[in-house]
Amino acid sequence: MATILRAPLFKTQSGRNRFPFRVASIKDFPEAGYLPTPERDILLSGDAEKAQRFALQPFDLLVITVGSIGHVTVVPSDCEANWIPATNMYVVRFTDEEKRAQHARAVYAVLKSPGGQATLSGLARGRGIQIVPKKVFARIQVPELADDILSVTEHLWNREAALYQESQNALEAARAVFRGLEVPSREPIAG
Repeated sequence: MATILRAPLFKTQSGRNRFPFRVASIKDFPEAGYLPTPERDILLSGDAEKAQRFALQPFDLLVITVGSIGHVTVVPSDCEANWIPATNMYVVRFTDEEKRAQHARAVYAVLKSPGGQATLSGLARGRGIQIVPKKVFARIQVPELADDILSVTEHLWNREAALYQESQNALEAARAVFRGLEVPSREPIAG
């Protein structure tokens, strides 16, 4: 069904022939939907070839499994070839090329559900910083991704995306409420 990857830690390197990469991290994860362009840039020279082996591909599912466990997103179809994951997440790469997008969105829905979040939290190990071990993560049970399940999760994905967009529009409208207000300054507030 899928391959699970976890990238090593990549840091900017000095030297000649450095190649730019964008590192997807938890701060890039949206509340809903596809991963936007990652903000963090690094330059790699010696590790560039190694980083390329972990390059994100369209419809990879990203799951935070270290620290703030349970954040989930999907890599969009138009991701660039130089996007790589941070080390605190697993990349779930679905093997069925024809249904990769549907499988990613379906497992995204399962993991974002209350049951999926409880499962991820329950699998966490460690005292300080919690981690879900890769072998344990790989054994998570998901429903068979039959057409009826794919149809339901596709509907939920689209509904979540629409609601998220509405909330972003409302937030922007709220931010604009006082933009046109000009108040002359006359007295200090205190004193």
